[in-house]
Amino acid sequence: MREAVSEERLTEIYNRNVNTVYKLCFTYLKNKADAEDAVQDTFIRCLERAPRFESLQHEKAWLIRVAANICKNMLKRASRCNASIEDIPEIEAVTDFQSRELVEEVLSLPEKYRDVIYLFYYEDYPSAEIAAMLKTTDATVRTRLRRGRALIKSILLKEGGYGEE
Repeated sequence: MREAVSEERLTEIYNRNVNTVYKLCFTYLKNKADAEDAVQDTFIRCLERAPRFESLQHEKAWLIRVAANICKNMLKRASRCNASIEDIPEIEAVTDFQSRELVEEVLSLPEKYRDVIYLFYYEDYPSAEIAAMLKTTDATVRTRLRRGRALIKSILLKEGGYGEE
């Protein structure tokens, strides 16, 4: 039987990872209230399961995987409405129109592209670690990054958001 996570330890884990978990949940659910629920469920699961983490990276990867699964389950249970991009606190600081448009396009990508682009560009994970988190190969992650970038570029070019550079 596993030893329960102490309140002190859970608080430390929460403080280190809450922003990352929230941003990931919001990218899935596109709704502030649902993202907050998913964050809460993620840390409750950590409390219940009391995993032993090998490192801070392992801790973060475990929480990301759990949060992604919780979000996927929430999306299966009910259809969700899209919220404003301004619901992500870090997005409020983006005042440049083209930057906002880019973030909106990333959030609108299909899940398999959105996940890898989010983890690669916003959380600074290398493709090999993303592959381990998503239980796929490094080559698949790099392919999804390439295709996701191409999708964003084609959408932005079609909408006239960016010129050929």
